[in-house]
Amino acid sequence: LALASGAALIAVPDCRAQETARTASQLPLARYFPSQDLVVYVEFDGLDGHREAWKKTAAYRLLTETSTGAMYEAALPRVFALLLSRQTEVRINGRELTNLGLHLIRSGFAVGINRAGGTGPPRCLGVVIRGGAKGDIQKLVERILRAEATPRAGVRDLQKPGGRTVHQLAASPQGTIAWWSEGDDLVVSLISPTGPDAIIDAL
Repeated sequence: LALASGAALIAVPDCRAQETARTASQLPLARYFPSQDLVVYVEFDGLDGHREAWKKTAAYRLLTETSTGAMYEAALPRVFALLLSRQTEVRINGRELTNLGLHLIRSGFAVGINRAGGTGPPRCLGVVIRGGAKGDIQKLVERILRAEATPRAGVRDLQKPGGRTVHQLAASPQGTIAWWSEGDDLVVSLISPTGPDAIIDAL
């Protein structure tokens, strides 16, 4: 929690986003998840969409008018690197993990779980990263997801309605992992093989 709070504090000083009219990329991410059997939903708008309000807070002044922001920015990659050093299977470094965390805080994300009857395995467990389907963030997330691939459980491309190409990693110990782009957003479906279809149907 302390690490997340620190990341949140340094997320905005570098942002150049301005308050604008809501576009498709700024609509609530709830549209990605079926309303039926939705048992968990968490959405964070992202600080980019609340730039003016953020600039009026005491935390913003603390970070931009003192050395606190620079201290957090220098320390977080080192802390994450220390944590990652204990996870031999993780193929990212502290700076990359920091950049991913800052993107989530700046741009926003959502997590939803649909479970029929509220019990048993979810029929849909999805994560949506706003603006995650482009640039270094997309490459980083895909590298993390593809790291689960093995000769027996490789990644296959599935064609879905609307010209979508879903990348699916099946038969992993964690269940089925799939991901694809929706405009600038990156959608990740976990555990359930029916997750991508449920999200696409909702859209």
